[in-house]
Amino acid sequence: MTSSEFLVINSLVEFFNGLLQAYPQYAPFTTPAYTNTGYQILAYALEAIKGKSFESIMQDQVLTPLGLKHTYLSKAPASEGIIPGKREDAGWDFQLGDENPAGNLYSSVADISALGRAILKSTLTPASLTRRWLKPAALSSEPNAGVGSPWGVRRIRLPIANGKRMVDSFNKAGRIGYYSSLMTLIPDYNIGFSILIAGPNIPGNTNFNLADILGPQLLPALEAAGREEAAAKLGGRYVDTKTNSSLTLTTQPDRPGLGIENWISNGTDMQLISVVLAAGYQPVAPSIRLYPTGLETRRANGTKKVAFKAVYEDLNVPAKPDSMFSTDCGTWVSFTSVTYGTHALDQWIVEEDKDGRVVSLECLALRTPMAKA
Repeated sequence: MTSSEFLVINSLVEFFNGLLQAYPQYAPFTTPAYTNTGYQILAYALEAIKGKSFESIMQDQVLTPLGLKHTYLSKAPASEGIIPGKREDAGWDFQLGDENPAGNLYSSVADISALGRAILKSTLTPASLTRRWLKPAALSSEPNAGVGSPWGVRRIRLPIANGKRMVDSFNKAGRIGYYSSLMTLIPDYNIGFSILIAGPNIPGNTNFNLADILGPQLLPALEAAGREEAAAKLGGRYVDTKTNSSLTLTTQPDRPGLGIENWISNGTDMQLISVVLAAGYQPVAPSIRLYPTGLETRRANGTKKVAFKAVYEDLNVPAKPDSMFSTDCGTWVSFTSVTYGTHALDQWIVEEDKDGRVVSLECLALRTPMAKA
């Protein structure tokens, strides 16, 4: 054993011996609680598994593959940064030591933005793992807040769809000395933004205050742009003249997803029948909305099929906004409730050509593709 290896092991022994002297804060899985120590221990585990330092792991598996040339775990060149006032007052050289994995990175707006794009595009992880990562791990006492790993999660209510349109943002913020930061990812729109602040006497919540100014302008605009894009690409009439089948896809400013209207299949009014089958009764105001599933198949010739899920409901059902246990939105329990020949009535497929243009739309259960007119 080398002297450096002995020092590392000795420091680990001291760390864990010290940790054992501390009284536990909560029983496991009792409540969310911020902890730097947890990520310090995680880094120790990674170092043991990989047989190299956390800094080397980060460099080899994150910084270099993503081309983050202005991100450092320590000893960042002062020439690349902003140092307000005296270097020692700003905290430029401040280090957390073995606690660095909990949050002690030097970085630039460009590098943080590149990291955010890599996360949203699943550049370094499988897409399924990214989706699992961008989910709350626990709720908090605040109804619109949750906690992830390592995210702070905000559930943002947009003023559409009777206030039921929720958008989740996943945030990582930090502050050391004269420096404050925030990275926000919004998977619903596949976008994010980063904020870096440097200066003395920064108010404690300036990073989030700036996000609060940006958000009300950005999110409604993104919602409107997404709706316009969906209408241009998917909206319109779909027809199969051989079977007397047709429908119209629409968008509405006050409702999420795509609306199915005037749906006829083999001469039958499916606009009504489908909701009857799904709800189990005669609806007063039948409604069908399509939502993306994140599932698609790309073929070698460049064409692809994209899956959507339909929600069949009666809009005349009384709202229960103040009920203690009842819900206004229980559609998540009713998926795939009606099937025909192994295919679900609520499973829809959009076919696209190699240029991304929509060719047809099909309800899988009915097996009748309708061409986009």
